[in-house]
Amino acid sequence: MSHLKTAFYVIGSVAALMSFACAPRSVSPARRARPEGVGGLTRASATIPLTLFWHSKREENATVAAPESIRMVTGGYRRVRVEGCILADPQPGTRPLILFWHPQREDNATVADPESIQAQQVTGGYRQVGIEGYVFERQRFGTVPLILFWNAQRHDNVTLAQPESIRAQQVTGGYRLVRIEGYVYPPGRCGR
Repeated sequence: MSHLKTAFYVIGSVAALMSFACAPRSVSPARRARPEGVGGLTRASATIPLTLFWHSKREENATVAAPESIRMVTGGYRRVRVEGCILADPQPGTRPLILFWHPQREDNATVADPESIQAQQVTGGYRQVGIEGYVFERQRFGTVPLILFWNAQRHDNVTLAQPESIRAQQVTGGYRLVRIEGYVYPPGRCGR
C-alpha cells in the first residue's frame, strides 16, 4: 500500500510542477537584467566532473573532482566513471563537497552533509584534504542524489550517484547506504 501512496504522491507532484511551470508569469526588469543560467545559477558557475576511481590492491574507492585530488589518485587507481557534475564555485543553496583521507586505513571519504563531516572528524584519523566543489543541499530539477556508502570490512567510504555504480556496490556486498550528501547534475551536464 505504501508504494501506491508514493506513486500517487509522485504523480501529484509532477502535475503540480507542470501546472506551475506552464503558468504565465511576469518577470521584473531587475530579474531580466540579472545574468543567470540554468536553475538560477550565475553563468560564472561552471560544472566539473565528479569522477569515481578504484584501487584494486587496497580495495578502495575515491570520488574526486579537484585537479589536485585527481593527481593524488593517479598512482594505483583506475578511473571508473563520472558520477555526476558538481559546481566549481559556491552558489546559494549549495554546500562544499569535502575530501577526507585516513592514512592508516588508506581511505578517501568525499562528503558534504554536516553529519558526515562531523563523523569524519570525530572518527579520528581522518584529515581534511580539500574542497572538491559544491553540491546542492536540496534536490533541484535535473539533479540526482549523491549517496555515501560505507563498507566496514574494507574500511571504505564511497560517494556515488550513477545507478550502475550503486548496483556494483550492492553486488560487491558489505556496503551499506549511509546518507544522501547532496544533489548533483548527471554526467551529461558537466562543463555547462
